[in-house]
Amino acid sequence: MIAKRLFLVVLLSQALPVWSWMVSIQLMETGIDREIASGDYPFLLEGGLMAALFDAGHIVTSGSVIRISGETAADLQEYQQEALYNAVDSGSDYCIFAIIEYTLHAGRAIPVQITLSVYDARTEQALHTQVFSVGAGMEDEAFRLAQNAGQSVLRQLRGR
Repeated sequence: MIAKRLFLVVLLSQALPVWSWMVSIQLMETGIDREIASGDYPFLLEGGLMAALFDAGHIVTSGSVIRISGETAADLQEYQQEALYNAVDSGSDYCIFAIIEYTLHAGRAIPVQITLSVYDARTEQALHTQVFSVGAGMEDEAFRLAQNAGQSVLRQLRGR
């Protein structure tokens, strides 16, 4: 009887796929000077993305938020290249860039758009890009928006 149960456990463990990815998230902010506070928005976005990926059983890491102020597109590519290098160095399979674009309104940073780009960390190939429009007062929705974005990223990666 014990042998049958053990056989059943081994059979089921081999039949059910168990896998996880290691994902690195890099947040970047553009459109505001380094001295302007961006509020909790980047942390809500990061938390929502991480929650969606963690809940699906994946290992997630993140780096410090990078504020890109006045730099060119070439500078942005340099930051992304460095983040990809760090992702590979840490053993990540994928790297997600979450770029939050702000505008200033009455001296306050207002998020305007979020661009999520998913890269294969080893090949540096872009796999998926999604753009979300946001605006003032969206802080309450940021976490839910990020979780939905994380689900979208998961669907794209599962389809590979």
